[in-house]
Amino acid sequence: MTNDLRQWLQNKPGAANRFVHIWQGSDNVRQVINALGFEDTKAVRQDMYHVARRMRSKGVELKKFPAFASGRKKALDWKSLAKYAESFNDTAV
Repeated sequence: MTNDLRQWLQNKPGAANRFVHIWQGSDNVRQVINALGFEDTKAVRQDMYHVARRMRSKGVELKKFPAFASGRKKALDWKSLAKYAESFNDTAV
């Protein structure tokens, strides 16, 4: 976890409550980062997810963001991709 986020959570009164409030009211992690005033970097995004996972492990029921909205890559549909590739086999060159 980045030092800035760690210090913010540990030293700012009400920081954990603010994090929960913002997380629950956001549609994706980038909104959380912007609302908390941090720079949107890969490391900060990972840290935000880490904080959320840690809170969930302690019984705080934070919502989970959809993969697309969080910026993670969407899983490939391998069957559709295979069918698409096969469609070129039927085409005369």
